[in-house]
Amino acid sequence: MELQTAAGMGAAGALLFEALILFGKVSEWQASRQAARRAPRRRKLPPLRDYVDPYPDILVGLLRCGLGAAAGALFHSQITTVYAAAVIGVAAPSLIKNLGAIKTVRDAIQGGAPAPMGSVPGPSAGEVWSSNEELGSEIRHDAVSDVPAGTEQREATE
Repeated sequence: MELQTAAGMGAAGALLFEALILFGKVSEWQASRQAARRAPRRRKLPPLRDYVDPYPDILVGLLRCGLGAAAGALFHSQITTVYAAAVIGVAAPSLIKNLGAIKTVRDAIQGGAPAPMGSVPGPSAGEVWSSNEELGSEIRHDAVSDVPAGTEQREATE
């Protein structure tokens, strides 16, 4: 999906979510007003401002739209339908918040904690990585003996 379309639909999905939240608040206000009218002794009708706080609600809505647009733009190469872009917009705050907590495959297999954002995986203490350009792969070496890591185990079993 094109970047602009994904971002726009992400923002639209976020706006739809905020509209649903506002609908819930207004519905609660409506129910409260109806209950006040049905009361045997008429009570004062509750004002809408008891249920909706316009300035923070607008600010949160704008921020959610921005996050929806950002998430749509971020995932645009993986989004194929308008519906998916809108769902990305709805889920944008959670997606972006949890994006930094994603483990790499290596960390998941080894059971390690995820690397901090912006860090590049590298050798652990006592290891050195060298590149084998012929094979296009990296080989880990023990820093002390300069023997590829794990080689001694394979040789012992052969």
